[in-house]
Amino acid sequence: MSRPPFHEVYHQFEPLIFSFIHKFRLIYDQDEYIQIARIALFEAWSRHDGDHSSFPGYAKSYIRGYLQNAITADRKNQEQNVFTEPSTFALMHTGKSEDDFSMSEVSMLLDSASLSGRERIWVDEYLLNGSSQKDIAGRHGVKPETVKAWRKSALLKLRREFNK
Repeated sequence: MSRPPFHEVYHQFEPLIFSFIHKFRLIYDQDEYIQIARIALFEAWSRHDGDHSSFPGYAKSYIRGYLQNAITADRKNQEQNVFTEPSTFALMHTGKSEDDFSMSEVSMLLDSASLSGRERIWVDEYLLNGSSQKDIAGRHGVKPETVKAWRKSALLKLRREFNK
């Protein structure tokens, strides 16, 4: 049994791809996730053995799993990586080069933001030491969502301070 060309299969399954984008609420980086789903469909089309299962069910499972893995990887990446270094905050505020900047000056700038104790814990452990939110939560006996709240309020105060 010959299989149809991929462009025909893609046009047939395009609504499925967009339904997954909607179902998983992928409003940010939507084009990236659409492309990931297209790649998943192509891989499913390439690997499908018509003897064992019907293609529509196989493709649906393959695309869903591929997207779920991509979403998980992106969330893990966002949770574990800091996109702005503390020295960058300070450089924006002082105009000094990174080589002219000491940790005591970073500390003074952080103090000027009037961070609470918990917000300071997040800054010290997450930004300066590179601990994950999950690790911070475990060390302090709170839920990761609580650490996210510390993060949100700390970043808000830091932005306010550095935009003065």
